[in-house]
Amino acid sequence: MKNPFRLFITLLATGALLWGCSKTKDTFTARLYHEMVSKFNPLFNGEQALLKAQLTLETSHKEDYEKILPVFLVGDESSVSSIKPDLEKAIEKGSKVISNHSMMIRNSQKNDYIDNSYLLIGKARFYDRDYLKALETFNYVILEFRQNDDVRLEAELWAARTETALENFVNAKDRFDRIYRDEELPRKLKDDVYAAYAQLEIDQGRYSNAYQLITQAIEKSNEKEQIIRWLYIAGQLQSRLGNDYDASLLFKKVIKKNPPYEMLFNAQLSRARAYDVDLQDPSKVYEELQKMLDDEKNYDNRDKIYYVMAEVADKMDDFDKVISFLNKSVRVSTTNVEQKALSYLWLGEINFDEKKVKF
Repeated sequence: MKNPFRLFITLLATGALLWGCSKTKDTFTARLYHEMVSKFNPLFNGEQALLKAQLTLETSHKEDYEKILPVFLVGDESSVSSIKPDLEKAIEKGSKVISNHSMMIRNSQKNDYIDNSYLLIGKARFYDRDYLKALETFNYVILEFRQNDDVRLEAELWAARTETALENFVNAKDRFDRIYRDEELPRKLKDDVYAAYAQLEIDQGRYSNAYQLITQAIEKSNEKEQIIRWLYIAGQLQSRLGNDYDASLLFKKVIKKNPPYEMLFNAQLSRARAYDVDLQDPSKVYEELQKMLDDEKNYDNRDKIYYVMAEVADKMDDFDKVISFLNKSVRVSTTNVEQKALSYLWLGEINFDEKKVKF
């Protein structure tokens, strides 16, 4: 049997420790205890769950290079189900920190990790596409933790992103303008702020503004993958603006940074598409596209390459080559059903136009 006196001393010491770590006592011991338990247990696990959800979205995302790429990968309704358990875990862990370790004493929060827990919950709700609840959470952080500039501005950024997702474009712009002008905006947030603001402008078709913002985001970013993505988007924006030469230079920068195969391939095609008849030698464009045709990695994408060669020929008003390249595109097509349909469609339009002229 255990020594009763020793058991009594243990219980007494445990009671004293718990009293000293009370959530209602503003002591060094209490603050240290609740902050450390928050940071290294539920909050850490919740942040890891959110990171896992984000990684799942990134690895499963299928790019549509016919459209301007999204600035950030946030998934869609069909992809949410695969990350829902991780998002629910993130919300659960953030809520646990708040309920078990909040130290609101004399209207002041003494646990420095409570604001991070609310941000975690808001972000998880954002990725879960529960935008109204996410916005409510971010607005709460902005109001309750306004004395902490870093936290307030991060919450404002995510609130602006949420307004963008809700297509509340006027509200989103007001928020972005406020953040953009804020002298306290920390450097670590600037690239995301500029990029998210660019997404708002892209969604509204304001490509010139979007280009200026995405360029600023690239200048402030230190992440290689992010820079490559944003350079590609910058090239797409310049193409939409009709600035083919500038677009070509941007896609060349993407190529030089050795991106993954799919982006490399599409950057090469986009650079060829952006060929400027007044400033560039067409023979060099055809030469680069021929090299792509000769590369075994591009075997199943030869139809796409021939199609772009037809687009280059079309810029040169060389209609015989246009027809020749389109026929080759159809002939070598293997797996790209949509591309084959596009090539047939263009050939059909040419034949229709020729018949109309004869008639």
